[in-house]
Amino acid sequence: MSKRKAPQESPNAGITDFLSGGLESEWNCLFYIYIYRKAASVISKYPSKIKSGAEAKKLEGVGAKIAEKIDEFLSTGKLRKLEKVNLFDLLLCGPSAARKLVDEGIKTLEDLRKNEHKLNHHQRIGLK
Repeated sequence: MSKRKAPQESPNAGITDFLSGGLESEWNCLFYIYIYRKAASVISKYPSKIKSGAEAKKLEGVGAKIAEKIDEFLSTGKLRKLEKVNLFDLLLCGPSAARKLVDEGIKTLEDLRKNEHKLNHHQRIGLK
């Protein structure tokens, strides 16, 4: 009887986590979700740690925009654009409502509290 190997964590787990989980909420479009997941899949199979967006861009399925996001993630450990949208996604149950509020100039939790009248009942509960 042969032993199965335990799954190994990818050396690029941080990159694949933010590509496959976080960034897809940035867009309310299945096309972008597919692109990010495809890039995450390719990167997760890469055998060594990716050190730059340029290195990632050499992989099939990683384009210039994703490479830029990877550079920002590698240098700061986060993505500014993602932080703004995810705060609202958590409170408001979706990127469409979040995008509408951001377009109206509501970009922080403090701004949201000042404009609580724009939220529905469930969103107000999330805010509290």
